[in-house]
Amino acid sequence: ALFRSLADSDMFSATSDMGRLKEVDVAIICVPTPLGPSMEPDLHYVEECTRRIAENFKHGQLIVLESTTYPGTTRERLLPIISNTPAAPVLGKDVFLAFSPEREDPGNKSHQMKSIPKLVGGLDDASTEAACAL
Repeated sequence: ALFRSLADSDMFSATSDMGRLKEVDVAIICVPTPLGPSMEPDLHYVEECTRRIAENFKHGQLIVLESTTYPGTTRERLLPIISNTPAAPVLGKDVFLAFSPEREDPGNKSHQMKSIPKLVGGLDDASTEAACAL
């Protein structure tokens, strides 16, 4: 019912056209992070998605990493990709970066999504404020 109401509204549209990222205020990265041979998260999808967002960057955009990964990924991996684009956006002014890990606990029937706390953090105060507002 929720998906149908969104699909029928002008508030939601599905697309594979990454150029449409220039139209949105918030981009949420939630892609697979499979484990590699040494049991470390493979960040290929996260980094590739970040590159596509950087290529289609909108001034003032909030970018939130929700994929499951280790602490520091947003600052160590996403920030350099975003910062090293021709637009050279300034963190907290031109772009806002935050992380908010997925709230999934597959197979646990005693916890529903509404009972799992939503953690949010930004790379600076302005990014934290933007992410909390979302």
